[in-house]
Amino acid sequence: MLASLAKLDTTVALLGTSAAVEIAVRLLVASACGMLIGFEREMRAKEAGVRTHFLVSFGSALFMIISTYGFLATAGVPGIRGADQARIAAQIVSGIGFIGAGTIMVNRGNITGLTTAAGLWVAAGIGMAVGSGLYFLGLLATVMVLAGLEILRIFFHKTRLTSFVAFRTTHRRAIAAVEEGLKKSGCHAVCTDVTVEKTDGGDEFRVKMTLQRYASMSDAALVSFFRKFPNVTLDKIDSNN
Repeated sequence: MLASLAKLDTTVALLGTSAAVEIAVRLLVASACGMLIGFEREMRAKEAGVRTHFLVSFGSALFMIISTYGFLATAGVPGIRGADQARIAAQIVSGIGFIGAGTIMVNRGNITGLTTAAGLWVAAGIGMAVGSGLYFLGLLATVMVLAGLEILRIFFHKTRLTSFVAFRTTHRRAIAAVEEGLKKSGCHAVCTDVTVEKTDGGDEFRVKMTLQRYASMSDAALVSFFRKFPNVTLDKIDSNN
């Protein structure tokens, strides 16, 4: 990579100031597009937020610029294999899967993080587009992604979604009370897993619950619901939106 950056510097020197400005603009635009998508994900309290999407989009644009300009100095030199500009792009497409896979979680058949992983994949594509000089494509894709995420969220607002909830309590009867309260609120506990841990104060029950709930009931409303139980401590809420 360092060798490629050195070649990039040589190319900029050969092409002049206009090339340096063009490269800087591409990196800035790609960064802004990635940050916009990341902001939307961070507002939903997802695993990957502004910084992660910024780095993915910026890195993709950087590699595309290296792929485009980094090997011009050796173009046409006898005995040196010609550069394939699509080779680095192909590696970005396959390599981004490792980052996206880190945001996907599976718990007893409940899968979360797929939307965030797909967002990282798209952010890489946007970075590649801007890095190769396709500004209109990158900006249009960013607007469409943001609009699509928001429109689909509103469209599915009245449908049911799956949530993973983890909480703990020192009173076994509180678990039944939570389940009864969730049922009255329109939630259905698909699966409840209870483990008991010994503490100095007695038994502590750690509960992992998979819920089916209406999307109109926000995560904030679910947090407020659990706060009504003085003997219950909510540890985590993870929804598939």
